[in-house]
Amino acid sequence: MINALSLMAYRVKAHKGLGVILLCVVAVMGLQLANVLLMKLLGLNNPAFPLSFITVIQNGFFITTAIAFVMVACPLVAVNFWIKGGVKRAIAGQLLLYWAAFILMSWLGFYAFILWQGLNLQPYPWLITAMAIRMKAGSEGMNHLIISLFASYSLFALALVAKLFSAKTKAEKVFGSAHFSSAFELQRAGLFSEEGIVLGKAYGKRLRLPGYEGALVVAPMGGGKTTAIAIPNLLEWNGSGVFNDLKGELYRETARYRQEVLENECFLWAPTDRAGQTVSYNPFFYVSDNPDYRIRDLQLIAQVLIPATKQGIGFWYQSSRELFLTLSLYFLETKGAVTLTEIHDISKQKKFFVWLEKEIMKNEHVFSKFLKQNAYAILGAHHETQTNILKDFHSRTGLFNDPVVGYATSKNDFDFRELRRKKMSIYIHIPDGDKERLSPLLTLFWAQLLDVMSAKEPGADEPYGVLALMDEFGNMERINKLKDGMSFLRSYHIRSIIIVQYLAQIISVYGRDDAKGFLNSKVKIAFALNDIDDAQFFSKALGSKTVKVTSSSVNTGHGDRPGSRSQSVSYRARALMSPDELMQLSHKKEIILIEAKNPVKANKCYWFKEVAYRYGLNQLDAGNDQREVSDESST
Repeated sequence: MINALSLMAYRVKAHKGLGVILLCVVAVMGLQLANVLLMKLLGLNNPAFPLSFITVIQNGFFITTAIAFVMVACPLVAVNFWIKGGVKRAIAGQLLLYWAAFILMSWLGFYAFILWQGLNLQPYPWLITAMAIRMKAGSEGMNHLIISLFASYSLFALALVAKLFSAKTKAEKVFGSAHFSSAFELQRAGLFSEEGIVLGKAYGKRLRLPGYEGALVVAPMGGGKTTAIAIPNLLEWNGSGVFNDLKGELYRETARYRQEVLENECFLWAPTDRAGQTVSYNPFFYVSDNPDYRIRDLQLIAQVLIPATKQGIGFWYQSSRELFLTLSLYFLETKGAVTLTEIHDISKQKKFFVWLEKEIMKNEHVFSKFLKQNAYAILGAHHETQTNILKDFHSRTGLFNDPVVGYATSKNDFDFRELRRKKMSIYIHIPDGDKERLSPLLTLFWAQLLDVMSAKEPGADEPYGVLALMDEFGNMERINKLKDGMSFLRSYHIRSIIIVQYLAQIISVYGRDDAKGFLNSKVKIAFALNDIDDAQFFSKALGSKTVKVTSSSVNTGHGDRPGSRSQSVSYRARALMSPDELMQLSHKKEIILIEAKNPVKANKCYWFKEVAYRYGLNQLDAGNDQREVSDESST
């Protein structure tokens, strides 16, 4: 019911004509309420009409009229501010608080006056002005009324002053003053921006990170990272994007919207799709045609597909890389093109090293110096060593024996270099069951993407930014470009969202030292954590606050000696949120840490609870239905 009303209200707001009509209706209702209250304040039983205040003003009751309109306007303005959310919602809360406090203090003062005067009246606050109008200025009754009201209002003022200057307020900062950001602090931090990465919700408004800063999200499985982080950003981000979509949910929910509303050309790269419903990505497409730069590009591919092993002296993986470079150059220098499957297949032929030696000797005058050097180094090894090198190579490239993967890497249907020139969205769908097997290929995709995008800073012909959503980042291999963190990406207009289940996933891949580049990210988001180390990390990062501790002791006494009771008050430091509290955080809540800002305790921004998102998707569905009906009619 609430969702239906919210959606209806959003539709009214989106329709300018209906919005004007609704505004007029509210204005007339407010005007009528103000006139009803005005009659009460004057002590009249006359019927109230929307324009009754004009007659009252003509009779000289300016202050009374102003009081009536202010008393009605305050709650109406507060409700309007509350609906708009953000810092206005905080103002609305304060406005309602002081409005209610004014009425309460008025009632108390008037009640004290009635008791003082011994009157038989009900202490309705609106009778204050009615009596003041009828009493003579300077009379005893008027003086008593003024004193009673002044004393009542002074109580509220004293309470505020006492709170501001109390010993407790001063002591609360002795051992730490950590606190969650207020609406005004969020406003100063720029988190109520209209554009940027969607972080969450607070005070009824979405929190967005402006600029091109990235965010690290720590969200255990089932925490809602897809529905609360990924989908909201895909429905809002108007530029290009590359998204890890392991479940395929992002493509199902957002691809049509991004294509038809946000005007993105959408691609789905699904290298394990058995039906072949995938575009293709060939990493050799980005290898330079210039021989002077070609080796560097091929080495990047070799380093990712054949990562360094933690054991041994590195001979085997280095030899496998040399063999990879040799075969890659062989195809490029003979055919001008190559695929990963071709490299794997040619290495599987019988008497491979005999074939390689014949090819090198036959075309020695054609091949490049680097190809021949690598080939001769391998061919000069002992036969047993050659066999072991080939076994190591096959163990690293066995993935490309899969014809489905071979098809998905056989050509190139999109170009990373166009991401900033035109609106493109690339979805990478690798199911959970294949993510470990395809981890090298996924890592290569992102490593090559970042390498291409960071080759130069955006020019005047590249107006669009790129959103890089790296879900399941912990299952990817090391990307050297990211070893110092994500901050360098902003120079290339890349907004990054890295999502892991726990921080140890990053540490295990990058090591404790290089992982600090991620752990020190300017923005970190934590859902309810299930890892004690992560909980302790975020608890320390949140800081400490000062709490009041009261202790008491009782002495029962002996014989004739009476018992005694003593009580002491002290202040101590306490974590703003303990590890236990972080691990028991509500599934609706999240913690946001921002560099040089107070932390934020926010609500998750579930896309299916956001009226704006649902309205946009519903409008898209309605438009498609109308087009289908039109097509059927024309047919």
